[in-house]
Amino acid sequence: MNDSVESDFFHWQDDRLILKLKVQPRASRTAWGEVIGGRIKLYLTTPPIDGKANQAVIDFIAKTFSVAKNRVEIRRGETSRSKDIALAWLTVPKASSSEAERLLLQALSSKAIADSSEARLR
Repeated sequence: MNDSVESDFFHWQDDRLILKLKVQPRASRTAWGEVIGGRIKLYLTTPPIDGKANQAVIDFIAKTFSVAKNRVEIRRGETSRSKDIALAWLTVPKASSSEAERLLLQALSSKAIADSSEARLR
């Protein structure tokens, strides 16, 4: 897939969706948050101890995007709150950029995220 669909917090790199996250461990809930400084916030209830928060990131993203956990990789930020995540699709959305946008916004179904992301994509 080409890089025609981009936003502050995501872009396509070949067949992989790259997400830029700012993780907040020990939050009161596990959920997507707002987009700040080119990264989408991910609230996790899990503490950052012994890789548990990293595993929670992988689990949450795999569930959100309906892919196997082995298709989600932390590319950068193993020991940081700022993380770059690569998500490999079994079938790459090769359709128009508007369909790829719809796919991403559907996965990020939180109203606040969808509204702010939709505005950025236009």
